[in-house]
Amino acid sequence: MLADHLFAQVRAEGRSIRTLSVKVRYNDRAEDQANASLAEPTDLETEVYGRLHTLLRQAWKRRVSVRAVFLKLSNVYDGRFRRELPLDPSARRRAAQERLAGVIDELRRTRGHAVIRRAHDFRLALPPGDAVTASPRPASAPIRRRTGSARLDLGVYVPLRVYSHYSFLDSTLAPAALVDLARQRGLSVLALTDTGNLHGAVEFVAAARAAGVKPILGVELRGGDHPLLLYVESAIGYHHLCRLLSRHAERTVGEVDEASVVTQQRRPFRRDEFDGLSEGLIAVSSDVQLADRFPGRFYRLVTAREMSADFPAVAGPAVHYATSEERRHYDILQSIRTLTLLRQEHPEKRAGGRFHFRSPAELAGSCRDHPDWLRHTREIAERCEFALPFGKPQFPAFVPPDGSTASEFLRRLVEAGARRRYRPAQLARLRAQIDEELAIINEVGYAEYFLITWDLLQECRRRAIQWITRGSAADSLVCYCLGISGVCPVRFDLYFRRFLNRERMALHKLPDIDVDFPHDRKDDVAALLFEKYGREHCAVVGGFSTFQARSAFAEVAKVLGVAEREVRKFTEHFPWGFGGGWVPDEPAPQGGRGLIELLRANPETRDLPLDEEPYRTALHLAARLDGVPRYPKMHPCGVVLSRPPISTLTPLLSRIRATRRLTSTWTRWRRSVW
Repeated sequence: MLADHLFAQVRAEGRSIRTLSVKVRYNDRAEDQANASLAEPTDLETEVYGRLHTLLRQAWKRRVSVRAVFLKLSNVYDGRFRRELPLDPSARRRAAQERLAGVIDELRRTRGHAVIRRAHDFRLALPPGDAVTASPRPASAPIRRRTGSARLDLGVYVPLRVYSHYSFLDSTLAPAALVDLARQRGLSVLALTDTGNLHGAVEFVAAARAAGVKPILGVELRGGDHPLLLYVESAIGYHHLCRLLSRHAERTVGEVDEASVVTQQRRPFRRDEFDGLSEGLIAVSSDVQLADRFPGRFYRLVTAREMSADFPAVAGPAVHYATSEERRHYDILQSIRTLTLLRQEHPEKRAGGRFHFRSPAELAGSCRDHPDWLRHTREIAERCEFALPFGKPQFPAFVPPDGSTASEFLRRLVEAGARRRYRPAQLARLRAQIDEELAIINEVGYAEYFLITWDLLQECRRRAIQWITRGSAADSLVCYCLGISGVCPVRFDLYFRRFLNRERMALHKLPDIDVDFPHDRKDDVAALLFEKYGREHCAVVGGFSTFQARSAFAEVAKVLGVAEREVRKFTEHFPWGFGGGWVPDEPAPQGGRGLIELLRANPETRDLPLDEEPYRTALHLAARLDGVPRYPKMHPCGVVLSRPPISTLTPLLSRIRATRRLTSTWTRWRRSVW
């Protein structure tokens, strides 16, 4: 997969490469590497597959588990190399491989990288058929290629009311699954409107971009007794939406002290909460009294066959699951959320209606008398031009007290620390290493990162808070001279490039400065950060409690009427989780059948009534729930800092825990945002 990705990029840039490098990183962060040069430049991965296995064996010198494997292509040549005329069989085979590579690149570009996979041969990943849209192509029908304008084809309609599992037990679908459904139905635009939050925003945008689908960020709120859908039209709209959700979280946590975060997100908004925060947002609601808050940006949500013409109407069928066959799974989720049995009524349960992902043909048939309802969905999609930026991290601003720049101040601190740590004769020998480390730090703009860490630890020293720096930061002479680390890398002959190197820094991979504080002083350190940077630039890291195998099975079984005593008997020897693949690089078994076979193979669980109902159904759904977010939570000690006000970058939650500290909602996500 690494080779496929890299060579596709090489071909896209019209280049060739001649050198392969495979690097292995172990769990202790030590690295080994193997290189190979090709006889001639190439842009075809098929010509290097045989070498990659050999290089990996050569690089993997220590027979221990590895943390990561890297592939690097170097000695890059401009242009695609041609070494022979296409006359003999080998040349004709290479020409055929080039044509095949072009076709594969086009397939992956238009339909996503996972559409075709390599094994001993290619395997085309066909999407599951749709009862409405699936129709066989005549054998003689030509394949039509898109030509002409590059303008995005919005299709028949745009799904604008779509929920993921970040609506917490109100959808069976992950953000990536929603994107896959859109691709299968030929849709090029998709909105995500989880209830009261943007928890899935980064995951959704990343999946949509990888699949070539335009993502629209939105949220569903409650305006009185009516749903209110807000869509991000521009960057200012995104900032306003983050502030709106953050302000609502602070207000509701004061109204109901014991309410959960999910309950807070579902509480109605007051009209005055939108004051000054509606610009850049498009609103869709059945309550026309909200229209004056969104002048020129309000659409009426269709709720009946005939609608008033005072505002443009929009068809927005809600999407909570993939197909109509999943309705029972959705009802079980609703029952878990409302703490009821499956057939038990509850005001918050949707007892009727269809909430599957409709195909364009299905919705076009439903709205055949009102084509403008669908046209307005495309109009909203065209107006939403905001793109969530992924890129280089921005550190909180550090203003040197002497008015110098951050890089100049950092150099002075390092040089002063070096003079304290080493004698003049030693310092002369270390000057080159200090200059090299500072050059790398300044080159990639991380001077403020080191100064912020230094500043925090200086304050900890003044407050008698001890710390220990571990990991690769101990390899850095700059960290040692700043007093961040207490281990001399020269004395112990530590390899500083394991901590600082241009390749890693150029990829915006932050150097890990791992600092351990005493467990009884961690709250003091967090309070120090809030005191120093303020609530506008500081928040506790947010996360999610997720279902595991035992909890998922127990919750589903209770909904199906199984007594808690029987559930405990069943799960006594149950595995803690089904997460991850049972086979490396393969997904976990999907559905109850694979899990039942797995449990049957385990001596501790083979005698359980795995094939009996309702246990079989509970196992089937527990497998789907494994790893699904259950509710938001606050990290016990993680803190995130921001350069601009943090509430303009991400919505914040509010919890009462000693003090009302704000919590960032998706800082757990592995991508760096902003």
